[in-house]
Amino acid sequence: MNRLTLLGESSWSRFLTDGNRRPVASTASHARTPVLSGCRAWYTSLIVLVVFVGAPFAETAQPPDPQIGYIFPPGAAAGSEVEIRLGGFNWTPDLEFFVHDERIRLNVTGRLSQIFLPGAPYLIGAKAYRPPPMPREVTATLHIPADMPPGPVHWQVANASGTSQIGVFVVGDQLELLEDNRGQQQRIEQLPVNVSGRLERHEEVDRYIIRTDRTTPVTCAVAARRLGGVFNVVLEVRDDAGRLVIDVADTRGHDAVLTFIAEKNRDYRVCVRELDFRGNRSYVYRLSVTEGPRVVASMPSGGRRGEQDILQLIGFGLDGVSDRLSSISRQVTFPNEPKTWNFSSVSQFPFSGDKREFEIVSSLAVSDYPEQQIAGDQPPLEIRSLPVAVTGLFGPRGGPQRVRFNTTTGESWAMRVLSRCAHLPLDLSLKLRDADGKQLAENDDLPETLDAGFVWTAPSDGEYELTISDSSGRNKKHGAVYRLEIVRPQPNFRLRVPQKHNVVQGGNSELTVQVIREDGFSGPIRVSMTDLPAGMTLPQELIIPENKGELKVTLSAAEDLPATASLVTVTGVATINDRNVTHTAGTLTSVGLSKKVLVAVTMKPRIDISPIESDERTVHRGTTHLAPIATKRLESFSAQATLQLDAVQSPKFRQGLFCPDVVVPEDAESVFFPCFVPHVCETIDAYRMLVIAVAPVPDVDGRIRYLVSRMPAPDNSIAITVEGALLKITPSAADKPEEIRPGEPFDLPVQISRSAKLTVPLRLEAYSADEPDIKWGTMDVDTDRRTVHLPVIPPRNLSSNTPVTLVICATAMLPGEIPELDDVSRATPMPAEMVEILRKGYLPVMADAHMKINVAKR
Repeated sequence: MNRLTLLGESSWSRFLTDGNRRPVASTASHARTPVLSGCRAWYTSLIVLVVFVGAPFAETAQPPDPQIGYIFPPGAAAGSEVEIRLGGFNWTPDLEFFVHDERIRLNVTGRLSQIFLPGAPYLIGAKAYRPPPMPREVTATLHIPADMPPGPVHWQVANASGTSQIGVFVVGDQLELLEDNRGQQQRIEQLPVNVSGRLERHEEVDRYIIRTDRTTPVTCAVAARRLGGVFNVVLEVRDDAGRLVIDVADTRGHDAVLTFIAEKNRDYRVCVRELDFRGNRSYVYRLSVTEGPRVVASMPSGGRRGEQDILQLIGFGLDGVSDRLSSISRQVTFPNEPKTWNFSSVSQFPFSGDKREFEIVSSLAVSDYPEQQIAGDQPPLEIRSLPVAVTGLFGPRGGPQRVRFNTTTGESWAMRVLSRCAHLPLDLSLKLRDADGKQLAENDDLPETLDAGFVWTAPSDGEYELTISDSSGRNKKHGAVYRLEIVRPQPNFRLRVPQKHNVVQGGNSELTVQVIREDGFSGPIRVSMTDLPAGMTLPQELIIPENKGELKVTLSAAEDLPATASLVTVTGVATINDRNVTHTAGTLTSVGLSKKVLVAVTMKPRIDISPIESDERTVHRGTTHLAPIATKRLESFSAQATLQLDAVQSPKFRQGLFCPDVVVPEDAESVFFPCFVPHVCETIDAYRMLVIAVAPVPDVDGRIRYLVSRMPAPDNSIAITVEGALLKITPSAADKPEEIRPGEPFDLPVQISRSAKLTVPLRLEAYSADEPDIKWGTMDVDTDRRTVHLPVIPPRNLSSNTPVTLVICATAMLPGEIPELDDVSRATPMPAEMVEILRKGYLPVMADAHMKINVAKR
């Protein structure tokens, strides 16, 4: 929105400035009205209050780490070089990027963007609370080698304030497309396909048209949570008559997948949206569409090494005529390699009446012991000998299943039960009783999973009974498959480390290495770390003692170390059964494990900030409030700093508040921070806004680093109670044209309502919500006019046969005490013309209205 092109020598200048280009108030009473944030008299008294009372400072707040938001597009094919946008929160210009796989090259090509706020339409009521963080973006290229295997790739960022969590990018092995529907339906010409998209605005629904040349099962899957997206996706399919065929909603954070039967040569519309119709630039997803059924489980779930078995594959669309769960049988030969414990079986699926075949992929376990099965509500399964593996399928009642076996005194067994159904993850528990019904052992959850297990030694010869139960509520559904193993204990261990770790210059910090001991292993573990940041030190001997569950490793960084970060590998070695066993520590991510931890040397914050106003200020919506912020300098820092909008906001940020980037002068103990309260803000509750301070400081190598400080707590924020607007505009919906033609002008009647406090002229503008910088019409309105006809000329290149959202915006400008605005950081989400209004010494008052208009066919 480029509303400032009319400032300077325009009529704005004539009626809002005197001959010396100084701002003037419209009336003396207006300049002293306390509800208008630009009142000189009120601010003078406030400054006096600050001087005598002072601003309380809490203990120095922990600097906010930069956070990862997304990569868009979130996936690409091997052998490609793609242009991407990386998004995240509280990013700074000195940000460093780290890709965990050295085969992939990331090259940043652009500078850091402004903060992106969600645009219209805005959420209201309860849905407006707890908004997602607001990202900044940077452009880059990603080169993926041709031999890169498909799967997830991890990445992170770091700056002098800290490190981020792990983000995910996906390497694909089939056709990759980019969302290009722009509010329209995008036709997909070829299957299988992966489509990268995002739900950028509230109420956005992405629609894709698919067609098959045969009647066939089609499977659609959306990955969002696995990419780090924090939203609930809804996936639905409609036929060419608009009727709903099938839908699924992710209400548990597991993403969404469905399978339906597509009729030959018929269009189907695949729709992707958020559960509550929310939108945000970070709502990135990856839609996969493939022809063929979907296997979710098998009976049995595994087999003995080198042997053949008949599998009952359970899935959707396997009967070729229904999207309900069904099954087919296939023979499979299990591999004979000694170190293979899992493999993917690929079976051919000849579709009814069609010479072509589908490939059905099922994930199976490989073992060295016999396999048995138990299905439905039946008496306990009698196990003839141990070790054994049992595939179980809960019956229609969903009740517990039991397995009986015999063993002798002193025999030790590892017992574990694992969920094996992809679409029905179970929450399993395991209980062991003797022949008299006495409970001997039980377990509900193993570490990092909802599966269950334990190691047990028989106290005497005899019969024992295992009970397998599920508490997920899914065990009554067909396909609720689990795998029970009763095997000899195989002592082992796993190591876990956090995704990130910071050590401040001149300080120490403990990095915790956790150990998960398996099947009774209790011995010591020797730990080593490689690729630490240069100069960082740690103890010479690192040992996790016998039977202990963790080791706290003290990492130290001298004062003279540069602020830097590196991906560190943590390794553990233990002696098990007279041989050395080595494992690399992993960290859990949304798609499995990463074997790196990002460790950084960070710098101490240089400034504290805190709001001076202790209570909530009443502000008219559509106006600008000057909030006083107290500043306290640390570590002898004396240079200028910048105040910016915090990317991670209070739950009461709601529809959002605009603000510019404000300079904190070298000698200032406080500064005013302009907060624009949008016209759409509700008057039912208070709004809160958090601010960060960014201080440029050279590190020991002379490189400028940008140290971030934030307000100490969400409640210690700029607090605003919203009251009614000073200005309101109402375009006449009845008089608007039924449809418009590109390049053909029309007049739009607009009703203007203003408070008696607002006694300055207005500027009216019209533009499309999709292209706010291109004005369709402008008009100056004197103070005494209440109804005007705004001349509107649609652009000649406007897409035909497409509805557009026309925005009518009114702007007035009031004089105020404006702080110095920063020209360098460019983080502000405030439109450039609003920043320019502030820069000229005025506070903007704004109102807008939206209407849908159809564009005629050419």
